[in-house]
Amino acid sequence: VAVSDKSYNPDDASKNQRKKVPKSAEERKKINNKLRSNFLFEHLTDEGREELVDVVTEKQFTKDTTIIKQGDSGDYFYIVEEGTCDIF
Repeated sequence: VAVSDKSYNPDDASKNQRKKVPKSAEERKKINNKLRSNFLFEHLTDEGREELVDVVTEKQFTKDTTIIKQGDSGDYFYIVEEGTCDIF
């Protein structure tokens, strides 16, 4: 299981209304903790992290699925909740 969201450009924030995805308090806490511990997001305010948590969606992958390969555009940020991923 992984969670992700499309890439985000702050300059586009006023143009696009982000769709909030319902989550339990436990799910919100897990995602928030993962974002807080990642160097890409550690500088965000609590409010900024909560905005990201609001829009994160869950994606599930089966074994041996290629999630992204070198050279592809990085459209999503993934948090691996369960299982492992090989990086080549």
